[in-house]
Amino acid sequence: GSRGGGGGGGSVGGGDDNSSDGGSSRGGAGSAVGPLSDAGYSDFGGGDFGGRGSGPVVYIRWRRPAGDKEVRAAEERLGVRVRGAVRLRLHTSHLDRLSAAYHAGGHDRALLLPRVFACVRRYETLAGTKSGDQAAIPAAAMKCLQDDFGVRFECFASPLNAEAGAFCSLFPDTDHFFGSQGSFFDLYPRQGSFECNPPVDHASVERTLLHIAELLLGGSADGSETRAKAVTAAAGAA
Repeated sequence: GSRGGGGGGGSVGGGDDNSSDGGSSRGGAGSAVGPLSDAGYSDFGGGDFGGRGSGPVVYIRWRRPAGDKEVRAAEERLGVRVRGAVRLRLHTSHLDRLSAAYHAGGHDRALLLPRVFACVRRYETLAGTKSGDQAAIPAAAMKCLQDDFGVRFECFASPLNAEAGAFCSLFPDTDHFFGSQGSFFDLYPRQGSFECNPPVDHASVERTLLHIAELLLGGSADGSETRAKAVTAAAGAA
């Protein structure tokens, strides 16, 4: 099935001691936030989250709350068992990048770690189950698109690898804290220059082409069911 509104690089899958590069970085990790990279992370976070590490790698740890009714209810509903603890390995440069985007959005500083954990863990889980790959374009190619074609928006990226000033991504609920503007399929721009690099599975590519065709025919967020049907019919005839 379609991976939805944005992929944005793979990450290396799970385990209690996850090894994650936090997604494929395109041409740099973004700006550091103050002294984070220099000082490292000795002990920070709150509640059931904590972080440790220094130098190029940090760890974000989640521990299952004792007697947590919400976790138990989710286990029963999904038929799964949640581990007692998960440790996520992440490059300090990627944590700096996510922190910069998070603080730029004015979000609650106390919730940074849980939201970074949820974002990165989501992409790790996808990497182990995905049906289509997505290769990030080379940094030099992206720079060319920006300099020569005025590209300022990526239709399929993630908070971990976006290089343009704005982007759409697959998981708006976790990614919007780090600058995502939601799903590409909910995007109805009127003008601009965009880089569009969807996951290379059939459903994602087909849905992307249909959405672009609708946009070129004047589609809007208010929508026209008739126009959408006409686009789908035309694509099927082709």
